[in-house]
Amino acid sequence: MTAVSEPVPAPVRLTVVRLLALALALALALVALAALVVRSDAYAQ
Repeated sequence: MTAVSEPVPAPVRLTVVRLLALALALALALVALAALVVRSDAYAQ
């Protein structure tokens, strides 16, 4: 097995996947937070 068999190293790909997952989780958290704020705002009125 040679070290340059694949163009993208495994650790880099893993990091990219991890970043994508983190961004997705952040977006989901933001959506949930917005829904919670809107819901509490509707209850307040």
